[in-house]
Amino acid sequence: MVTAGVFLGPVASCFCTSFHNTMSPLMWIEMMLILSQASGTSGVDWKADYPKVVLTKMGEDVTIPCNVTYPPSPSKELVQAYWKRQGKIKLTINDNDKNEFLYHPINTFVIKSFQNRTNLTGNVTKGNCSLNIKGIEEGDMGNFYYLRIATGANNFSFINQLVSIQISESKLQRRKMTPKFLLQRSSMSPSMATSRVQAIRWTVWIKWTVYMQMWIMQNSDEAASQISALLNNTC
Repeated sequence: MVTAGVFLGPVASCFCTSFHNTMSPLMWIEMMLILSQASGTSGVDWKADYPKVVLTKMGEDVTIPCNVTYPPSPSKELVQAYWKRQGKIKLTINDNDKNEFLYHPINTFVIKSFQNRTNLTGNVTKGNCSLNIKGIEEGDMGNFYYLRIATGANNFSFINQLVSIQISESKLQRRKMTPKFLLQRSSMSPSMATSRVQAIRWTVWIKWTVYMQMWIMQNSDEAASQISALLNNTC
């Protein structure tokens, strides 16, 4: 191995010197650019930054904030951003990613339920690919939104970074879940509310025990009616 290395060293050196002398400075620059693209020495990787969950209310518009970085492309084509979801597209497209479009610059490529409802709010060439969706509907809920970038030379889907759109709990829903006696004391602190609930439960339990004993020992109609009233009030 050492002998071969000593023998080939001068040959390789001679070849490189001769090759260097026959190349113009412009040719050297072009070769260095090609090598840097091939080896990925630009230091920029495919990266998208957007939340996993976006909360909204039914019927309201919502924006999925998104920032993206991607390797520089030798292509002169404009960089394109698409938003997609899992589900095979019915159109014939020249693309490895066959999932449905939720946003596409050509509206007819978008699935019907999202047509004329989606648009980009940022400039993808500046790294902003935020998606706006108008009038959130029931069918928009789910964990299936993701970004795809096309630079002209390369395409990349962030299919492992899915966004979920969820409906936030409204005040009306919270009121429906709150007992009436707590609504009457809306200024009550959480600890006070908890104490009051425990006190009411304890009072009900004592009454239940007393009336049950009366009913068992005396077969009292009054006890039976009180037990029935307790059941109606606690159910």
